[in-house]
Amino acid sequence: GSSDLKKCRNLKWIVDTTIAYPRGEAPNGLYLIFSRGKFPPIRVHYRVFDIKSVPRDEEGFKNWMYDRYIEKEAMLERFYKTGSLVDNLTESIDTDVKGAFFSVLFYVVMAVCFSVFLYFPVISLVNFKWILLIVLIYMIYFAYSFVKTFF
Repeated sequence: GSSDLKKCRNLKWIVDTTIAYPRGEAPNGLYLIFSRGKFPPIRVHYRVFDIKSVPRDEEGFKNWMYDRYIEKEAMLERFYKTGSLVDNLTESIDTDVKGAFFSVLFYVVMAVCFSVFLYFPVISLVNFKWILLIVLIYMIYFAYSFVKTFF
C-alpha cells in the first residue's frame, strides 16, 4: 500500500505498463517454439508517473490505483474492438524478429540440455546418437522455417 511507498524515499517514478495479447491469450513457450517464427502481434503501452503526483495516504493511493485499473480495462476493451490501445498513438516500435529467433533458439537449446540432464537414465538406454540426430534435425527445420518465413 501507500505505507510501503513512503518507505521508498529514492523512488522517483512509477511505470504503468499495459500489455495486450491477440484474443486475450498470452503465447506460451510451446507456442513460440512450434510457431515457426510466426509470432503474434503484442501491444505494449506504458506511462511514467512522477512519484510526487501519486497520493501518499492509504485511501488516496488506493483510489489512484483503482483509477489506473479502470483506465487499463478501457484500453483493453478498445484494443479488442479496434486493435489499438489508445486513440492517439505516439510511437510504434516493431519487434526485432532476429532477436526473437535467437531468444527462442536459446530456450530450445536450454530445454533440450535440461531434458537430457533430467532424463539421462532413460536416454542412456537408447543410443544417444539417435536422440542427438533428432534434436539436430528439429533445430535445422526450425531455423529453415524461420528464415523462409521472414527473409
